[in-house]
Amino acid sequence: MQLIKYIIILLYFCSSFSLQAQQVEKPRFKFKDLYSEQELGFTGDVIQDHQGNIWLAEDGLVKFDGIDSKTFIKGKHTNSLLIDNIYTLFLDSKGFIWLGYKGAGVSRFDPRTERFLHFPADVSVKNKASESDSIYYASLIHKAEQVHFPRDQISAFTEDKQGNIWVATSSGLYKATSHGGNSYQLTAFAHTNQSDKYVFSVVIDEKQNLWMGTAVGLFYSEFSESKEIELKQIMLIPNKETSQVVYVSKIQKDKLWVSTISSGIFQVDLNTLEVTPLFENQINWSITLTYKIIEGANGDIWLATSNGLGFIDHRNGQLVFYQNNTEDINSLKIDSVFDVFIDKQNELWIVTEVGVQKLNDESTFFKKIPISKTKKGFLKEKDISSVLADN
Repeated sequence: MQLIKYIIILLYFCSSFSLQAQQVEKPRFKFKDLYSEQELGFTGDVIQDHQGNIWLAEDGLVKFDGIDSKTFIKGKHTNSLLIDNIYTLFLDSKGFIWLGYKGAGVSRFDPRTERFLHFPADVSVKNKASESDSIYYASLIHKAEQVHFPRDQISAFTEDKQGNIWVATSSGLYKATSHGGNSYQLTAFAHTNQSDKYVFSVVIDEKQNLWMGTAVGLFYSEFSESKEIELKQIMLIPNKETSQVVYVSKIQKDKLWVSTISSGIFQVDLNTLEVTPLFENQINWSITLTYKIIEGANGDIWLATSNGLGFIDHRNGQLVFYQNNTEDINSLKIDSVFDVFIDKQNELWIVTEVGVQKLNDESTFFKKIPISKTKKGFLKEKDISSVLADN
């Protein structure tokens, strides 16, 4: 993602960072590092499958069951990754995990059978495959013209109620429609005549309307079963045609939160399409980039930003930030947070360039004790025969 990398570089050189929101009294949170027998390093994305396993996009695809981890990488056999460089992950309603690569296309992975189905950007990869390996490649159904995923960035996925997978890429928006088995039809959509066709984010709202954040603004299309999508642009700032929209998230069912580069965060009412800027006088948005916005089960909102972990308390709506504190071992490892994720146990995962952390909930009685044969204080083996309580 060349545009995002450019912004990140700029942020590292900004020396006058100030967050007025930090002056508000905030809840005291502790953060803990995530360990396994294999240390978890730089992570691009994280999801949880229907079986409860955590999957991380690192240098390969990592499966974490809470104790042990297993890494899938590109191998000699076709039933492996196309490349190790994965940018985004998505779990669909059927339990398949969709992998978006940086420069190789898309793969669909079944975590139950550990079997891949590839949609390579380079069609020669499939053409060179042996007959026995052809089962690992999607059979594409073409109509007027052949459509393949682009060679560049795969940014995000979402799914509509018909089971179509919508794919945001650096070359525009795509739709993958299943025709049963390994057969799919790919459709490409154009939202702009400008040279920069980057789509960063795509979501489907409760009414099945499609929303996408792009390098040239926010677009949406009303749901229709009888005709193809018709993309319309929504102006976030009056008299400003272009606002680079990095992330789009559904909040409280009838609200859409939109993160932009240098212009801040906006709220869009899904019923009236009214746009409202948020926290515009509290944060210096010109040097704060928000990568992800998620809502917790209790209505709290978490922001993954270039300058810390943002937290909005559902009780008062106030925004506060958590950052690295070299004198506090329970603080964030680093200020720049690329991703946040809430699992089925309602635990918050924080993804940074130096690893993965979790919110340390002091109110919980039971805590997971990881496995390591070398680390002091860890369990030595996974199998436990009995447990007893002390006084």
